[in-house]
This record gives sequence, C-alpha cells and structure tokens, in this order.
Amino acid sequence: MLFMRYNWATMAHIGKAFLSCIIRWMIDKKWRRRNAKYFPSYCLYAIKYIVYWKLLRIPLRFEKILKYKLYFFHYSIFISLFEDMFLNNEYYVRLSKDPSIIDLGSEVGLSVTYFKSVYPGARIMAFEPDPASYKLLKKNITNNDMKRVTAHNIALANKVGSMPFYIDSSVDGSLTMSLYAKRQQKKIVVKVNRLSHYIKQRIDLLKMDIEGAEFDVLSDLSHSKKLSLIKTIIVEYHHHIDVKKNNLSRLLVLLEKNGFGYQLNAKYFPPFKKETYQDFLIFAYRE
Repeated sequence: MLFMRYNWATMAHIGKAFLSCIIRWMIDKKWRRRNAKYFPSYCLYAIKYIVYWKLLRIPLRFEKILKYKLYFFHYSIFISLFEDMFLNNEYYVRLSKDPSIIDLGSEVGLSVTYFKSVYPGARIMAFEPDPASYKLLKKNITNNDMKRVTAHNIALANKVGSMPFYIDSSVDGSLTMSLYAKRQQKKIVVKVNRLSHYIKQRIDLLKMDIEGAEFDVLSDLSHSKKLSLIKTIIVEYHHHIDVKKNNLSRLLVLLEKNGFGYQLNAKYFPPFKKETYQDFLIFAYRE
C-alpha cells in the first residue's frame, strides 16, 4: 500500500512539474532560451515514464542526455533529478572554462553529467559511499568516456576509518542514504575519510548532498585551513532530520567565519508544522 501511494505521489509530482514546465516554456522567453536543448528530452522522459513505466510496467534502466547515456535504478528518480539540475539549474554557477569541481553525493552520476554538460573541460572528483550506486557511477563515467573525472567509493566525515552507513533495503539508489541513523534502517559499514586530504589546490565549486554530514565535512575543512581554497559551495541541507535539533545556524556561522556570503532557497515548507522535514539549497560564495 505504501509503495502504491508513493507511485501515485510520484506520478502526480511529475505531472504537475511537466505542466509547470509547459507553461513556463510558453510564457518565459528567457527560460525557454536557456532550456531549448533539454526541454524536448524532458517531454519525452515524462511520456515514457507514464507509458512504459506506469502503464505497461516495462522497466527503464537507462536514458540519453544529449551525448551521454546514463544508467540508473529508478526512472522516477532520474526524471526528478533531471528536472532539478538541467531545467531548474540548481547547481549552476558561473565558473571558469575548465573548473575544478568536487561532487559529494554523486549517486549514479547525474550531477557529474550535468557539470560535464555545462563545463566539458571540468576536472571533477566524485564521491559516493553506497556500493550499488558507486558501481553505476563508475559504469556511467567509463561508458561515456568522461575525461578528467575520478570516482571514490567513500563517505566524507571528520574522521578516517569506517562508519555505519544507513541504506534503504527496499530501494536501490535511495536518495536518503546517510551516515545519520535516523534516515534509514539497514546498516552497512563504509570507508570514511576527511575531504581535506583530497584538496591540494584551488577548488572552484564544492557541491554537497550528503544527508546530514555537511557540518562535519565543512568543520574539517575549516580546521585544516582547506576551506580557504574553495571559491563556491552549493549545499543540499536537510533541516529537521532530527526534529528536536535546529543546527542550520551553526553551519551558516561556520561559513561566515570563513569569509563566505550565502543565499538560501527553501525547497519545501508546509507552514505551521514545526516538526516538518525541510530541504534548503545553500549557495555560498566568497564575498
């Protein structure tokens, strides 16, 4: 029953997002111009999801994005992330021609594909702790001959060694896998390291989607003085993973102390529910 509700909710979300994109395509010239090469693909994805995945029950495990062929676990997750990254440009930053990018929480590689689409000459370090997702990440990097991309099957924290990592045993490639126990139930053990050990020179962009470990990683970078080498940071911050704790302020203070300005975008907020889980997109930049 829960899976059926999830399917209907996902289908409703995609339908709503698709209609919203159609309207924006018609009335927003700037948006239409920016997404001219991606919007036709998005329309095709939405139709294929409804026809193949929902009506005919035919699993779709890969898709084409321009010249890239991406393998993934779930078509609904693929469409949702494509919408966020390629149409809404959530990870877009104006960078130099061949930037240096660190991607924490690369999953199967859609974010890496986005960065390579925008900056073909980018040098990217991709980190993904989940073994199943990492396997597809490596496959997508190799099959698409992505130059100057290295992948690491480790989690990032403020220690070196190994730690419990919590995954969803019912869904491969879940977006809520985490070092934080409250996110999922099944526990595996993964290698962990400090991101500061990998930073040897200037980094143009650090993207983080690591389900609750953001402060530990940034505090390590601050203590090691490596945060000074990073120009821009984009953080997917999950507020109220633990509804009894409010930790956003300490992360923002850490950014301020290290010379960053920032802007916040609240992605989801039902009002008047103090226990509600909420996503923030934090865009931090050098003042």
